[in-house]
Amino acid sequence: MNSKISVLYFVDCLEHGGIQSLLLEIVKHLHNNLDISFLIFESDKKEVLEDVMASYGCTIYKIPSLVKHPLKCLRACDKLFKNHHFDILHCHSSSKSVAPLKTAKKNNVKVRIEHVHSDRFQTNNFIKTLFGKMLINPTCKYANYYMACSNSASKWMFKKKYTKTNKPVIIKNAIEIDRFAYNTINRNAIRNQYGIDKDEFVVGHIGRFIEVKNHYFLLDVFKEVLLQNNNSRLLLVGVGPLMEKVKEKASQLGIIDKIIFANYQDDTSKFYSAFDVFVLPSLFEGLPFVGIEAQAAGLLCYFSSNVSSEVVVCPKQSFLLDLKDSPKLWANKIIENGLNHNREESSILMKNAGYEINEETNRLYEFYLKNLNLS
Repeated sequence: MNSKISVLYFVDCLEHGGIQSLLLEIVKHLHNNLDISFLIFESDKKEVLEDVMASYGCTIYKIPSLVKHPLKCLRACDKLFKNHHFDILHCHSSSKSVAPLKTAKKNNVKVRIEHVHSDRFQTNNFIKTLFGKMLINPTCKYANYYMACSNSASKWMFKKKYTKTNKPVIIKNAIEIDRFAYNTINRNAIRNQYGIDKDEFVVGHIGRFIEVKNHYFLLDVFKEVLLQNNNSRLLLVGVGPLMEKVKEKASQLGIIDKIIFANYQDDTSKFYSAFDVFVLPSLFEGLPFVGIEAQAAGLLCYFSSNVSSEVVVCPKQSFLLDLKDSPKLWANKIIENGLNHNREESSILMKNAGYEINEETNRLYEFYLKNLNLS
């Protein structure tokens, strides 16, 4: 008989992203203690992390899209919970979690967690936002425990009438800090790989080429950086549907030769050491993992003020700038601040702030035990 706690994690997909990075760390740290399964929406192709999760013994279940096929989605969830036993359903998809939470409650899953990772909807599409708002209340209603990556995310998602009995628990978007800490060997290796001289000033960005990441504005900022320091490079890590259009704009601006497109990387941790500054001018964002990772690497970080202010863990090295300000002003800030700080100290500050993944996964496991009356 399997004595492990059975946990089903629900997430939109198993492509690379911040939430998926956290789930992978949870799997790495807790797979020996838990019987872990995943529930994701169906897609046309196998997703990047499916095999990775399976290699840790995870089972992966798929359901039709809630948006496109709501009734089929509900029926598939109901069938899953009727045919399989889970002690815990732990959802990571905000309002899209309503289908698995509703059917899990119907089928007597004891612990049903809604875990929010942002303090706003991750879209500027009016219809999608309206759809999401309509589902927040039922999502909270069918959950009986609540988690959030930050206080602001908790206040945004969870209304007091649902959390009187069980107050939201903050589980930070934690990382393996030592893996991201500044390392001269990693710095030299990445710079040598991409032909970057040791004295070149490198502006870094890690993220998918999608509208929300605001690459076009980043190009405008970098052009202004070049006007002040021509010995600069822009290193972009990631892929996405807008990648070719970003390259076109870079060519139009006459800066394409100063940009390195590093494409998709399985492990981005070494890139942070190669950067000199990190710029994230997102149109909107919750508490991005890349922001936590960049600070752990001791980088001076420049976030748009549309990113949650809770991303600033190390205030001496992290700055929120307004997208209404000109690219020239952003460039001025980047150049003015230069590199005058100790990168090695940052990893200690991040650990002291509670962003070490070992601590957070241990807290999560203790939460599971406590609420299943096993501790």
